[in-house]
Amino acid sequence: MVAAKHPCPSQLADVWLLLSSSLHNVVPLLSDVQPNFPRDILHSFHTLVKETAHFPHPPPDGSLVRPWKLAARCRKHAAKLTYQHSWSLTRVLLDTIHGFYLQALARLPVGYHRNLLDAGHCYGPFDPVWNIIVNTIWYQATFPPLSQQDELDIVGTLCLMRIEARSFYGLVSFLCTCYQDLDTDQAIRFLLDTALNLSATKHCSSVKEEQEAYRAAAIAAWHPRPDAQAGFLSSLKAMLVAPHVLSLLQDGGQYQLSSQCVHQLLTLLCSEYHSIVGVPTHQQRPAPVSERQFHFTMSEGRKQRRAHRRISAKVKAALRRYEKQNTVLTTAKARV
Repeated sequence: MVAAKHPCPSQLADVWLLLSSSLHNVVPLLSDVQPNFPRDILHSFHTLVKETAHFPHPPPDGSLVRPWKLAARCRKHAAKLTYQHSWSLTRVLLDTIHGFYLQALARLPVGYHRNLLDAGHCYGPFDPVWNIIVNTIWYQATFPPLSQQDELDIVGTLCLMRIEARSFYGLVSFLCTCYQDLDTDQAIRFLLDTALNLSATKHCSSVKEEQEAYRAAAIAAWHPRPDAQAGFLSSLKAMLVAPHVLSLLQDGGQYQLSSQCVHQLLTLLCSEYHSIVGVPTHQQRPAPVSERQFHFTMSEGRKQRRAHRRISAKVKAALRRYEKQNTVLTTAKARV
């Protein structure tokens, strides 16, 4: 109370000690309060003051041991309140996912960033960063683009947020499919407690059940090839115990993957996937769209490309200034 600069710290501390020692009488008074209605809050406050007037006073020494022991025993009698922090936990989970994507971007070599934005989801049998890398490399090798695409020199925040949100939906859908009695709030809590580690899920007893869970995740995450990804991820279970795969994942370290490491990983992934589902069929060209939709899409694309070039120019200019400053500092130190 003193640290919070409350005007009456001693009196407020006595009130909280009084309430905590009589929690079994206080909780029923607050369980029906609607926080969006000020009148209900004011009425409940006056009722609380009247009802707590005859409660026994806290011990004179101000000890918290007895009140909190009483409160702990009364928890089983507390009314169940509706969970009201879903949005806050969702933001925390999305921020956690964002951190994993930044690590994956730093480790992927040039040429894979565009496919990361398309199909580099963070769910799978490995840790989140490796799931992003594995999904990205596999998708680019299995379903190469139909036409030549320019390399991305930067990754826009909105594009990254889109794949992060899709991964979020995929993770929650995977858990809710594995655990039929699990709701969204509980799934979010599970993901936060396990740092997005789906290997902690033990409910999928067979490869078929696991494949159905991955298919639900791929559909919820808007994967371009949900059936193919579900078959691929469910086929990787045997790779987790292979010593050469474990050594490859450990040798990756925290640095950017070399071309040799990517080639070895790609060979292992494709061989394992093809041995189970066979050679994938060729991609079909997209269905034709209306002229109006085509021009609208092209117009939006031009706007995004202009913003992309503007941001890219600013980033490159900042990097040049940074390199110039480092050169000046290095030269000055050499002279000294």
